[in-house]
Amino acid sequence: MTTSPAVTIDDPYFGQLTADGQAGGFAAKSTWMSAFVTVILPDADPARLPGRRATAQALWSEAKEWLAKVGKRATDDLLAKKNAGWLEEGERKLSPAAFLRQLGPVSQIAIEDDGAFIFRFGDSKLFWGHQISVAGNLASGATRATVKGLSET
Repeated sequence: MTTSPAVTIDDPYFGQLTADGQAGGFAAKSTWMSAFVTVILPDADPARLPGRRATAQALWSEAKEWLAKVGKRATDDLLAKKNAGWLEEGERKLSPAAFLRQLGPVSQIAIEDDGAFIFRFGDSKLFWGHQISVAGNLASGATRATVKGLSET
């Protein structure tokens, strides 16, 4: 049995983009604030790469500021949920600073059209292994944080 070669695109900004069926587009490894992340481009259309490059350049050029924005959105949207029903036995309610410290590292950044993005964090057990995502766009900033697998209440 032979396997077909992976579909790749050499991109001057993202490096080698590899078709990723799970992502429904392309994925690449990159560095975000000294840590490796997976960059996801959810659509396989190479014509959309220039706009997504511009979004990535804006995020990466102000990485510290964007990390603070997405961390604040996660804290604003999810801290009350954590403290209301996701504390371990004997665990005290978290302060905003403690929640932010436990948020975990950025593991993926999805770059979409028109400046849109989704940051996904390693959860560090805040929500018992559920992934935390923060969506937004360059114009409006980080606009919504969710926990994968939980209903929106």
